[in-house]
Amino acid sequence: MTKLYFDGVTKDYVTVLSKGRPYWAPFNREIQVLPNGRKRLVRTEKEAMTIPVEILIDGNSKEDLLEKAEEIGLWLVTKDEKRLQFSDEMNRSYIALLDGGVDVDEVVSFSRCTVDFLVLDKVGAEKTINVTTSNTTHTVTGQDNSPWTIEAVFSRNTTIFELETNQELYILLGYEFIEGDRLTIRYEGREVWINGININYTIRLASNYDLLRPGSLQIKASHDCTLKYNESYF
Repeated sequence: MTKLYFDGVTKDYVTVLSKGRPYWAPFNREIQVLPNGRKRLVRTEKEAMTIPVEILIDGNSKEDLLEKAEEIGLWLVTKDEKRLQFSDEMNRSYIALLDGGVDVDEVVSFSRCTVDFLVLDKVGAEKTINVTTSNTTHTVTGQDNSPWTIEAVFSRNTTIFELETNQELYILLGYEFIEGDRLTIRYEGREVWINGININYTIRLASNYDLLRPGSLQIKASHDCTLKYNESYF
C-alpha cells in the first residue's frame, strides 16, 4: 500500500493505486549550426514533467467522500511548489504542485480520482559536507547541479567569512561577527542570515552564488561550517 506525502503531510484515508513513473525529465536542447556546417550544443534545459497519480479515498458515505475531497483540495492545492514523496520510494522527492482539478463525480461514484502533479525538480538524499579551514576533497553526488545551504556557528570574533571551492562557488562576507553568532547562507534567494536577521548587505562583490556541480569538490572556509545540498536528478 503506497502512501502519498505532500509538504510533509499524508492522509490516512488516501491510498495511491497507481502513478506514472517518468524516470527522467524531458530536455530542451538548443543546437547551433556553425559556418562549416557542423553543429554545436549551446545549452540544455530541463523541462517540467507531469506525474499522474490515481488515489483511492476511504469514505463511508457520499457526504463523507465529498467532505474528504474538499479536505484533499485544501491539502494539495497550493500557490507554490512543495515536496512530493511516495512511501515506496522515500529516497526520492519531487518539487511539485498540483496541475488541474479533480473530478468530484468520479470521487463520489468510485471513491477514487486521478490528480496530476507538475514536477519542477527531482531530488534525492540530503548530503552534508563538513568544511574546515584546510582544503578537503569531496564528491558531489547526483546528476544535475544542486542549490545549497551553508551554516556556521562562530567560536570567535571576526570581520569576514570566506568560503572557497575549485568550482565556481565563492562566498565573501564582511560583518562584525561575534562568538556564538549563527550564520546561514542560502543559494536560493541569495540570502544571508545571522541569528535569524537578514544581512544580505554583507555580501561582497567578489562572491559568486553558483550551483554545486556533480563530481569532485575541493572546499575550505575561514571558519568551520557545514554545506548541505540535496542530490538533484534529471
